[in-house]
Amino acid sequence: MEPICKKGGNIAPYVAQLAGKNNNDLTSYIREAVKNSIFASEERLKNFLDNPTALALDNDPLYKLSTALLNKYRESSPADKEATDKFEAAHRKYVAGVLASNPKGKFYPDANSTLRLTYGSIKSLPADKRNDAAQNFYTTLKGTIAKYKKGDEEFDLPQRLIDLQNNKDYGRYADKAGYLPVNFLSDNDITGGNSGSPVINGNGELIGLAFDGNIEAMAGDVIFDHKLQRTISVDIRYVLFVIDKFAGATNIISELKIVE
Repeated sequence: MEPICKKGGNIAPYVAQLAGKNNNDLTSYIREAVKNSIFASEERLKNFLDNPTALALDNDPLYKLSTALLNKYRESSPADKEATDKFEAAHRKYVAGVLASNPKGKFYPDANSTLRLTYGSIKSLPADKRNDAAQNFYTTLKGTIAKYKKGDEEFDLPQRLIDLQNNKDYGRYADKAGYLPVNFLSDNDITGGNSGSPVINGNGELIGLAFDGNIEAMAGDVIFDHKLQRTISVDIRYVLFVIDKFAGATNIISELKIVE
């Protein structure tokens, strides 16, 4: 293992301290930390949660190391703070100038720390043979299972979900056509910070949760493409299916008013 530092360097002080005690080689320390940590196994973590103490957490080797690394990662120097302050001041002037240059224009705020509303319609994209749906504005659980690849970071799936699809055990959440919807497309405008926003129909009922945009939506902060830009939302029926049929959290379902 290569030396971590020679004279402390630009690393977390706690890491520099450990390096000094271990001849700049933390291999043994990391192995022991992983072995003895509260977070080393599910059993250890459950035991801690049954009787949690601040002292045990503060003395946990992995917790101490991760905290030190995060604190260093989030560290901000006086020069960084000065540059950020100047940028934010300049950006406020820029926005004020844009608004003043077009006083009759209609502007909506970004999606961070402000209420941002947009309206649109469910709208499909051109047909794609990779999608088993009758129209290319939604996807189904059947299509999700068709992409399953065991051990793949993106496409692995729990066996229970596969079993539910094989048995078509959708509960009350299937579409009247017999499939279980997963995601749907709309021509709403979406930007960073919108993820998790509720999608509401004309009756004020929750029908989904926005979480992404297609590749054409990447340019949405500059120009809106009415033909191809789409917001991707998870269908609320799939959310309820996962809560109820997959996770068995019927206590949550019992608290909700579900409109069939």
